[in-house]
Amino acid sequence: MRPNLYQVSNIVVRGTLSTLVSILFYQVAQAQSGGYPLVCRSGGGMQLSWSALFNARTNFIAYFDRAPNAAGTNASLQSGQCAWIDRPMNAGEAGAMLWNLDATVATTFKANGPSTPVVAVTGGSDMARAKLFVDYMRTSGAYFTATVHNSNAGYMVVTDFRGGR
Repeated sequence: MRPNLYQVSNIVVRGTLSTLVSILFYQVAQAQSGGYPLVCRSGGGMQLSWSALFNARTNFIAYFDRAPNAAGTNASLQSGQCAWIDRPMNAGEAGAMLWNLDATVATTFKANGPSTPVVAVTGGSDMARAKLFVDYMRTSGAYFTATVHNSNAGYMVVTDFRGGR
C-alpha cells in the first residue's frame, strides 16, 4: 500500500517542526551558557596549568581561592581570590576555571641543573586571547574578569575574558 499525499506531507511537516524546535532549544541553551562575570585578582595561591589536546587546542585551567566577600566596585580582593560582583562564591561553586582555546603553548627549561621554566603561547587562532590570559595570571595583583558558567564537573567554563574589573 502506497502512502497518500496527505501522509507524506504530514511526515514532512512533523520533521520540519521537530528540526525547528531542536534549533530553537539549542539557541536558547547557547544564550544561557554565556555566563556571569567573575572578578579575580591574580597572585597569591592562584595557579595556572594547561593541557594540550589532540586537535591543537589547549585547556588553560586557573585555580583560585574563593573570596569571603563580593567583588563589587569598591571591595578589594586579596591576591589569588575570585568573587561574583554581587556576592561571594559559595562552597559548592568550583574554585577553578577552564578556558579551551585554539592555542599552542611551549615551555623551555634547562635539561640539567636549576632552571626557571619559560612559558610562551606560540600559535593558534586564539593566540592573542591565550597570551592575555597567561599574562594576567603571571602579573601578581592584577584584576581581571572572566565570564564563566558552572560546568557541574568541578570547574567553571570561561566564555570570555578581559583585563580589569
